[in-house]
Amino acid sequence: MSTPTISDDDASILEYLADGAAESAAIADAVGQDEGETAERLDGLIEGGLVREAEDGYEITDSGERLLAAPGDSTADSRVDTPPAVDEAIDEMDLAPDHAEAIEEAFAFLRHWGEASRAEVIDAVYSENPLEYADAESWWDEAIRDALATLPDIEPPDASNEDRTWRYAGTPGRENGDGRLPFDVPEERTYGSVKHALESRDVTDRQREAVAAAFELLLSKGGATDEDLRAHAHDAVDVEASAGTWWRDAVEPVLEAVPGIKRTDDGRWRYSGDRPT
Repeated sequence: MSTPTISDDDASILEYLADGAAESAAIADAVGQDEGETAERLDGLIEGGLVREAEDGYEITDSGERLLAAPGDSTADSRVDTPPAVDEAIDEMDLAPDHAEAIEEAFAFLRHWGEASRAEVIDAVYSENPLEYADAESWWDEAIRDALATLPDIEPPDASNEDRTWRYAGTPGRENGDGRLPFDVPEERTYGSVKHALESRDVTDRQREAVAAAFELLLSKGGATDEDLRAHAHDAVDVEASAGTWWRDAVEPVLEAVPGIKRTDDGRWRYSGDRPT
């Protein structure tokens, strides 16, 4: 199992795109690469959620910008280790090894993205380390939530935080393509988690927020109708479009592309997890 890294050449592409979107040929010329090499590097950066395709070619994502802003001296090539203070806090919990690892994985995911909803953390970590819990809700409520909330630099949502967003107060830093500790995935998998898919797609912040809200509903209810999701996605954001238009044009197409979310034969939407069966 290997951890993908960002090379100096990859970093040069990110730095160029930080000034604005550009076509592949212009990027290659600016960073001194041939177009074939640049195309391959762009594919890798897209898979890592650091770059996405745009109307004007390619553009850097929020995750890419966070990576550039992270301190270090060519540390983009290295995996970010769990901070000593976090290791110490987890050790003091005196947990079983697999339980401690699940807490570490949840921390790593939040540290990577900077913030994520409860549902996005569950999606990223539960399927990799379920701790023998039969369902994700029990896993979160009984094994993960309280322990995660006590870790250094982790800010759990307060009572007024309706989207249940968890935040990392330090500087986010990339550990692998979707923010999780490394694991084996089939080569054809483009996105490893719901958060990764949303960050990688060329959508607005409001679309991303609406889809995340719809996903939260799916996870908590185990399934939902178009009507349920349409209303929930519209209530989550302030948009002029009607609930029907917003759902049809902005939310439904994105939700359909998110891993682990499917519309079943009975017309309901269901979440089956982020890994193929």
